[in-house]
Parts: sequence; structure tokens; C-alpha cells
Amino acid sequence: MFRRHPAGAALLTAEADGRRVAMTLTSLISVSATPFLVAFSVSESSSSAPVMANASRVVAHLLGAKDIGLAVLGATSGIDRFRDQELWTRNPSGAPVFLTESPRLEAQILNRVRAGAATLYVAEVVAVSLGQPGGDPLVYHEGTWRGLGARVTEPA
Repeated sequence: MFRRHPAGAALLTAEADGRRVAMTLTSLISVSATPFLVAFSVSESSSSAPVMANASRVVAHLLGAKDIGLAVLGATSGIDRFRDQELWTRNPSGAPVFLTESPRLEAQILNRVRAGAATLYVAEVVAVSLGQPGGDPLVYHEGTWRGLGARVTEPA
């Protein structure tokens, strides 16, 4: 059923115990504006799960259609996602960030809740980069990546 429900794409990065992870996810949600909280889930079967279990901060890159390469990078298993040094850097706090003009936020993990075969993370946003305005968002729908087409006009 959720294949039919479009979801925005984000690339999440984190680091713990000297290990970096980057993963594409569609579970990033806004939880609260005051305080500014977000949440996301990570499958326990993900190769990123052990690092996420010990990470204290994350950076979520809200991907646009022009970032399809980053979405694919974060969704491809069995590769070193940080191998290409020209794709990423570290932000002022030292967190790994990918170079994109899309918005991103950095958040401090507050809670981890085991939920079936996944862990739900709740994090407080501590820094925001709005990126460049405009551009098509990237969504995942029916098992494929898509940009959004024309704006739909609401009925009168």
C-alpha cells in the first residue's frame, strides 16, 4: 500500500566510533516546531544500523530532483558512499555533509524507540541550511524516483 503513497527523499549522514554512514530514506518527518523535532526510522537489517545505534547527531539532506545521484548513492548497498572526496565535506560541527544546494538540517538524537524490525529516532534540530530556493523536489513513488510535475490547482 505504501508504494502508492509518495514520500520525500532525504539523504541522512551520521558518524560514530570513527565510522561514517550515509543512507537514503523516505521516513523523515517533522514532529514539532517548538522545539524543532524530526523523526525517522532505520531498519535493524540496514548496514547503517550499528553506527546509528551509537551516533549522537545526524544531518538530513532534503533532496531535490537534481540530487538523484545522491539518492541512488545512499540507496546502493555494499559500497563506500564516502569514497568520492569531491562529493562531501565536513560542516562547522565536523559532521559529514554532501555537497548539494538542497536544504539540510543537523539534529541531535534525543530518543531511540524500538519499533518491530526498525528503530524510530527522534532528534532535535540544532542547525539549518536552507539551500537555494526553487527546484523540483525528489519523491519516491511506486518503486521509482520522480520529480513533481505541474502544480495542481485546488477546486474552487
